[in-house]
Amino acid sequence: MDIYAIRLANLRLLAQEVGGRPQLAKLMNISYALLSNYIGKTPVKNIGDKIARDAETAAQKPHGWMDARHDGLNAADGALSTLQNKQAQTLRLPGISEDLWVQVPPKALLLMEKIAVASASGALSDQSLSLLVSTADHLANEK
Repeated sequence: MDIYAIRLANLRLLAQEVGGRPQLAKLMNISYALLSNYIGKTPVKNIGDKIARDAETAAQKPHGWMDARHDGLNAADGALSTLQNKQAQTLRLPGISEDLWVQVPPKALLLMEKIAVASASGALSDQSLSLLVSTADHLANEK
């Protein structure tokens, strides 16, 4: 899935979250017709960086939210318990119980989601993986 397909899915998700396409257009301060060019049944425009960032701002999502797959996870939209439960069910990391997921801060959950997406898409290089492993080791040994 390329960045434009991810952004299309996410912008459609945002439209649902805010109460529909007319409401999203209003929040983004663009016309409904222009929004339809991006997320209509047959989109004619790709969602570039500016529209992606405008959508994040309008929907109060963190920077970069539009660029990561959410696959039905309601990340950073106020439904934190839903996100934690979904991730606890799908990630199933050894040594991490579902009770522990409830204690994980939202920013850490978003970070883990981004790492998982990068890994699943093959975008995680050996150098990046080594850096993540050394960072995790450092954090595990911190007191």
